[in-house]
Amino acid sequence: MLTGDAGIENEADMVANYNLEAEILKVGHHGSDTSTSQPFVNEVDPETAILSYGENNYGHPNAGVVKRLRNIGAEIYSTFESGDIVVTTDGTNYDVSALPSEEGEDSTTPLPDLKDGVFISVGDFEMEYVTILNNTNENADLSNWYLISEEGNQCYDFPEGTIIESGYYLDVLSGPDAYDSPPYKQMWTKSYIWNNSGDAALLYNSKGELVSEFR
Repeated sequence: MLTGDAGIENEADMVANYNLEAEILKVGHHGSDTSTSQPFVNEVDPETAILSYGENNYGHPNAGVVKRLRNIGAEIYSTFESGDIVVTTDGTNYDVSALPSEEGEDSTTPLPDLKDGVFISVGDFEMEYVTILNNTNENADLSNWYLISEEGNQCYDFPEGTIIESGYYLDVLSGPDAYDSPPYKQMWTKSYIWNNSGDAALLYNSKGELVSEFR
């Protein structure tokens, strides 16, 4: 299955309307957390997952995506570690050949591991957004939780009823291009929040306990 850069919203539509079971999944958007949600992975249930990415500053592949694929028992290949990946089939059976590249042979960077819980998985302060991931088996209610920019001490209070479903994420956007698009995106403000030369995002729960930080 090839999904390109289809996002979680597109995946939800596919889950609702199609039989998605496939033996091989070319993982969407280089393994970004904007794709490959838990419900989608459950429906596809791939034997083999292929990640296409190189050295990057975007956090690809996302650790949550990798963990979801590992948890269902998929055999994972990545172009970063193996170079060219070739799949051949006779229409019934298939074979995967991972051809090592110089980069793959020299790489000592493993696929990322991921902690459980609700936490900040990405903080792109230059692009003015923070991604909060719910890597638990239950929906997370962020009512009365808040997010702080450490450098400027600005505070964002999550609206009552803010829910991140199990395996999903929420982007908190700021800056002139910020917008609301529930349930995956919330606008903090149209003003700039984050200090690009050095800042930290701090996530607190309704009890005032520090849950996660991203520096």
